[in-house]
Amino acid sequence: LTVAAAFAWMGMDFRKLNPGKISTPATASGPPVIYLGPRNSIAVLPFADGSSGVAQPWFARGMAWELIDRLTRESQLRVAAAESSFHFSSTSGQPLVIAQRLQVTYLLSGEVKLAGDTLSLSLQLYNARRQETSWARDFQGDVSSFRDVQRKVLEAVLDTLPGSEAPAGKLSQMEDPAAWMEYLRGRHLLSAGGGEQIRAANGHFQEAIARQAGYAEAWSALAEGLLSLQPDDAAAAGEAVARALQADPDMASALGWRSYIRRRFDRDWPGAFEAGQAAVGLRPGDARLLALASRAAFSAARFETAVKYMRESVSRDPVNLASRLGLGVAQEFAGDLDGALTSYRLLLGLNPEYPAAHAYRARVKLLQDNPESALRESNQEASPFWQSYSRALALTALDRQGEAASEINGLVDDHADHAAYQLAEIMALAGNADAAFEWLERAFRQRDGSMAGISGNRLLESLHADPRWAEMMSRLEIPLDGK
Repeated sequence: LTVAAAFAWMGMDFRKLNPGKISTPATASGPPVIYLGPRNSIAVLPFADGSSGVAQPWFARGMAWELIDRLTRESQLRVAAAESSFHFSSTSGQPLVIAQRLQVTYLLSGEVKLAGDTLSLSLQLYNARRQETSWARDFQGDVSSFRDVQRKVLEAVLDTLPGSEAPAGKLSQMEDPAAWMEYLRGRHLLSAGGGEQIRAANGHFQEAIARQAGYAEAWSALAEGLLSLQPDDAAAAGEAVARALQADPDMASALGWRSYIRRRFDRDWPGAFEAGQAAVGLRPGDARLLALASRAAFSAARFETAVKYMRESVSRDPVNLASRLGLGVAQEFAGDLDGALTSYRLLLGLNPEYPAAHAYRARVKLLQDNPESALRESNQEASPFWQSYSRALALTALDRQGEAASEINGLVDDHADHAAYQLAEIMALAGNADAAFEWLERAFRQRDGSMAGISGNRLLESLHADPRWAEMMSRLEIPLDGK
């Protein structure tokens, strides 16, 4: 995780952050299982590649990803996000422990074989509450009839989980199996991350679209891929979103990326909130869409809604540490300081060196008028940038001006191109309004995503009486009453 990727924390640009790493359990030793999630909860683990000859992990994992995508459309289920469930496999450890870590009752795992056009799935559904396999079944078909195979798997799952019904919504027939295969290759590369892999993924999405022009899922995935590159190609991504919605007006993922583009690039925060709400309305169980909607709500100063959405996202994506960080930020801005401290503590329990977590705890403790504790938190921060930032805040609050100046000078020398907003916070806390507005102006010119959180930032409250504050809010098109 790079320092640069974390700078937009106030704008909650966590899409590009590594979701974080946790240790994978090997055995079920230790404390007994306390929580497994509700009885209608399920995680799909990445399927093993059982193909003979050339390895095709992209196909096996793509099959699992597609099933997760389809299961999240069933409103009666709570489905673990792929970002969390793909941290594990059927060989990662005892299934009871995996279910506990993912906070689900059921685990779906198995093996996929692709031989020519013949498709075979050998799947097992494990019930962690009963600690037994509910069923083990084989599903067969050919690539062109994948939707039929998929429906049979969905029916088998829904027949077992309590309160479930027949699969909801349409499962369109694949017009071009080759387009679908290109799409799966792209999804596999996109999930791997890294510039070269993402560019290759976009090439596969474009090939899928060339074969099937109205392939809404491929258009939406291409938008995600374009937004994942450095620098982002917002214009091309916006066009891909429009094409996805032209093909399928109910493409929830495309609405999610429209929300992101409006928030991050257009500064259209009400429009971002509207698109995020629409996406969640279509897919209320999708952790990624919930996270995007939370960030849009945050940018629109609807902090309690941001907390609600991000809490729901974390419940479905518990291994995604970036979302846990986002939950803590939303809680801080909503005024739940104790809740924010708890969220950061739980995050640090999963990864003690996660960047910014101790720094954000230091922020909260400053807001609780406890600068000494804030300084102790700062000294535990693993990231050099976030340690320097939070130390500058704490030392300023403690009126240790010489030490604070040393941290500030280091930030200016090394990070002025990325941290103008954070430097404005420090200057505002120090009572230097002129310097604070100079740094805010720089952040505005740099289109810093952190500006999205300006109206609810208590570290900037000393600037509110200054006429320049109203002028800045007007330029950002943010009402002074925050509504």
